[in-house]
Amino acid sequence: MSTLATPLGKNRIATLLLWMAGFVAIAVIGGSLAMDLSGFSAADRFIVSHWRMRGLRLYLWFEAGVLVAIVVAVGWSAINTGLAVARGQAASFFGIDASLRTRIPAQLGYLLVLLGSALVALGITTLVLFNSCRYMRIV
Repeated sequence: MSTLATPLGKNRIATLLLWMAGFVAIAVIGGSLAMDLSGFSAADRFIVSHWRMRGLRLYLWFEAGVLVAIVVAVGWSAINTGLAVARGQAASFFGIDASLRTRIPAQLGYLLVLLGSALVALGITTLVLFNSCRYMRIV
């Protein structure tokens, strides 16, 4: 059994960095997609000048697909971690060992399942809304 005073190993640091990279990627790609949907970004102009509107449409769909894939992956990971914590099994909670039953209550696991489910639903909703976006009908 480990405590929180135990130094983080390479595996735990890698998991923690992976979670952090996922959240940063969601913020960066989401912000980039929001700017690209304005129609005035440099990426829009570059793609339209080289590959016309069809290329812009493919680029925007690719960007939205990557965003949704990352959001769903983070959500699925949160669901798996939440179920493991709720069952009292060993789980890696943002790279920290969450098997400490006395420090992490089972209710936190259910909260993680709810958060993960919301992220998966957000990913699916993003694709549906992206498809019905007025800008995508113009392009």
